[in-house]
Amino acid sequence: MDKSLKFSLSYFNIFVIVTFLIMLLEAFIPLSPIAYSVLLLIVVLGAYHINHLPTALLYFILFTLESQFYISAGTVAMHISYLSDLLLIAMIAKLLLSYQVQKLPTFLKLAFWIWVIFFTIGFLTNMVVTTTPLLYVFGLRNNVRFIALFLISSIVLNKSLISKFWSLFSIAFLFNALQVVIQYLVYGFTMDKIGGIFGTTIGSANTYMHIFLLVYVVMAVVYNHYNKLNFLNLVSIVAVVIFISAIAELKIMFIELIVVLLLSYLYGQLTWRKIANLGVLFLIFGALFSVAIPILYQLFPDFNNFFSLSKIIQTATNSYTGQQDLSRLFAISDINKFFFHWALLPNLFGIGLGSAEVSNTSLLMSQFYLANSSSHYDWFSLAFLFIETGFLGLVLYLMPFGICWYILLKSRARDSYHSLSLVLLTLIPVIMMYNNTLRIDAVYMLAIPLSFGISSLLDS
Repeated sequence: MDKSLKFSLSYFNIFVIVTFLIMLLEAFIPLSPIAYSVLLLIVVLGAYHINHLPTALLYFILFTLESQFYISAGTVAMHISYLSDLLLIAMIAKLLLSYQVQKLPTFLKLAFWIWVIFFTIGFLTNMVVTTTPLLYVFGLRNNVRFIALFLISSIVLNKSLISKFWSLFSIAFLFNALQVVIQYLVYGFTMDKIGGIFGTTIGSANTYMHIFLLVYVVMAVVYNHYNKLNFLNLVSIVAVVIFISAIAELKIMFIELIVVLLLSYLYGQLTWRKIANLGVLFLIFGALFSVAIPILYQLFPDFNNFFSLSKIIQTATNSYTGQQDLSRLFAISDINKFFFHWALLPNLFGIGLGSAEVSNTSLLMSQFYLANSSSHYDWFSLAFLFIETGFLGLVLYLMPFGICWYILLKSRARDSYHSLSLVLLTLIPVIMMYNNTLRIDAVYMLAIPLSFGISSLLDS
């Protein structure tokens, strides 16, 4: 294994292990005072290290990795998740006060201003169509945090600091597997009730665990391609991911594993040895799939033949629940059928950022959602974004990521971090179509690794 990926018992890693051990105990004996103490301590330590933003980022992502478990268990109030907003605002303020913006490369400045235009047009459309400024602020919060964390991480991280996130994610991966075993064998949970370290709440835990597993397996495959992670470790990680995917009904992971493997080699350094290695990995993946897929079918008979091409196409294009709601692949067409009726202005600008917001707080619940919740547009980031910002909003939102993808692709000194970001950037449209990850706290687990390539490029 490459030296940069060797695990060390640093003070931070010891702290992480202790907090996850406490979480294991909480799985059997839930105690609110301990849960609150752990989460508040993580936030306080993040705030304490605000003068060193990379360390603050570590505590920030640790809070994301742990808070959902306690919220799901009911040992803390769900509003505790807003502490991450406060920490993010503090990091933004620190960056603006300490970093000279003029030093940013041209492509990042361009990306920043395109996003500013995106949010400005979203505000103006909101004022014209629904005139709900409070909802705009809430919509701004739900959309800007992914972008803000991506930019902060891109600017403040460097190659020597990036490896610390691999250690953090690896510890979390181990304890996630342990929590999944407990949820499955001890409590008898299956499908959406299995969320590992992210709890057992149907509709959220599974979503958090999906993006965590996806990002971690991308890191593992890319690092193996660049000889930073040995072959046995990679196969072990993939085997665990496949096992979890089978019992948690994460069918999409089986397809994503193949896509990730292909993209990692497409964006990596190709040699005959690497091509041979790819062939061996496909054989191993195939062997693991041949064991896991029958288990999936046995546990969930309704998914029999799910991995046939016709079934995959049917799942992507049909109504998600079969009850006149949106489909993933044809969401834009469905939105026009149900709401916009191919009118020019709504298709171009949407109904305004924030105008379709959803919240547990009635004050932040939009009239659009109350009238159209049965369409389940809020389950998919792409559909949600199109309703609020139209085609123009989609283009402006994705364009900066496209610029970063192009810059990394053209880089002559491509390293593992460049390839990692290229793979994740390519997957963003897929993630947008698949679920609502980009609108919830789970997106933080994507934002930081997504920035590694940019950080490495700036560090060079």
